[in-house]
Amino acid sequence: MLKSLLKRKKLLVIGLVCFAGLFVYVVGPWPQYHEHYKGTEYYEETLDRWENCRRSLVRPSRPDIDRTDPSDAPDNSPFEIGFASVKITPPKESPLRALDFTEGIHDDCWVKAIAFSDGKEIGVIASADLLIVSKALSSAVMEELHEAGLKDQQVYFSTTHTHNGPGGWGSNFLERAYTGKRDRDVFLGLRDAFCEAILQARSQLRPATLSFGRVSVPEAIRNRAFGDEGEVDDELSFIAGKRLSDGKRYHVAIYAAHACNIWGKDNYCQTSADYPGRFRQIVEAKTGGFCAFLAGGVGSMATNCPTGESDFQKIEWIATHLSNRLLEASEGLETLDHVQVRTAKLDLLMPPFQTKLFSDKLRLSPFYMNLVGGRQTYLKLLGLNDLVLIGTPSDFSGELALEVKAYGRSRGLSPVVTSFNGDYHGYILPDKYYRKVPPMPPKGGLAYYETNLMSFHGPYAGSYTVEFMNRLLQAYASI
Repeated sequence: MLKSLLKRKKLLVIGLVCFAGLFVYVVGPWPQYHEHYKGTEYYEETLDRWENCRRSLVRPSRPDIDRTDPSDAPDNSPFEIGFASVKITPPKESPLRALDFTEGIHDDCWVKAIAFSDGKEIGVIASADLLIVSKALSSAVMEELHEAGLKDQQVYFSTTHTHNGPGGWGSNFLERAYTGKRDRDVFLGLRDAFCEAILQARSQLRPATLSFGRVSVPEAIRNRAFGDEGEVDDELSFIAGKRLSDGKRYHVAIYAAHACNIWGKDNYCQTSADYPGRFRQIVEAKTGGFCAFLAGGVGSMATNCPTGESDFQKIEWIATHLSNRLLEASEGLETLDHVQVRTAKLDLLMPPFQTKLFSDKLRLSPFYMNLVGGRQTYLKLLGLNDLVLIGTPSDFSGELALEVKAYGRSRGLSPVVTSFNGDYHGYILPDKYYRKVPPMPPKGGLAYYETNLMSFHGPYAGSYTVEFMNRLLQAYASI
């Protein structure tokens, strides 16, 4: 009897030790790291990748031009655009959020694609009414598009970031926590919709004009995490023009306010593209043309609405206000009919994972965090003359976007920063906020959410990412 009790006690102790060890290994807590990224192995590895990317931005002149090959067309080829829209509205009772399903459709969701060509290079913007474009989804799309002759760097992904778009497409733990149980049919449907929109836009390439502008709209945006202490990126940036064959107008708008306005009990499970969808509707109705919307640097940026009681009244005010400002600002701009298109993709190895929960000294296990995507990611660039779009794999900070824009303008460029470029690595915020926020709500609030739970890559992820964004702009400006 005594021998049996001792054996059980020994097994219990061994079991508890194994459980504790497994818990620490998989979950944490682990001590935080604080070293700067300069001189680290991941920084040096990304520098090597940067050199390859820099060289890819330079297109050598070709004296032996073959006019039958579009890739060898002369630089004075007409600028061409093509666009397409494919509906992705989910059926009723499809996944919408983690534990919720669609109960009705307030307005439709779409993939909007617009292709640009200068005769040598093609670049395509594809933006969808989704929370994000995951790595699994963008990879599945590109696997299909490779067979159609498109390269990874030529397809520039983004979303409107609506929180009421299709769910069920998540592959890893984090994505499923936000969008519900994976539905393979939903995933494949989204893949096919992206491919259809992108290929249709490319097939519709026709001579066109292009203009680029920006207008400040501070009344529709606020810093939700840091209030008056933080800055706000209030620029509504846009590309505009018309196709010469039929006079059809097009607009591509970029704004940083989160599309996260539907919270009412009666509306929470309604499918909707939020204010970007209504914005597009208004612009397309007034112009008879095409309109796409891309989320800008949405980190810490939220909508601001001085009027309206219900969710959709607020959305109506914001969409109407932004569309009016866009259409006013797009009148009388200089138009171009010869535009050089450049694309690039810079592979990044991000800093080690460092997600904080309860303490400003401890983090979740890096092993655990590898389950939500690993450290490999990328930046994408689409250049149209001096206009340069840079896509980031995150809720990228609106405050950091201001830094990148200022740097690009100092080099004579017109830079635009967007989020959700086909991968997701949480929030990328200014370094100054990382240790400043109390570790738990309610004191932390949204600042806690952004800097603790969703800041995946430690105290210098912001300056690290900005350095390579600025390197892209510097290389582009020197060409």
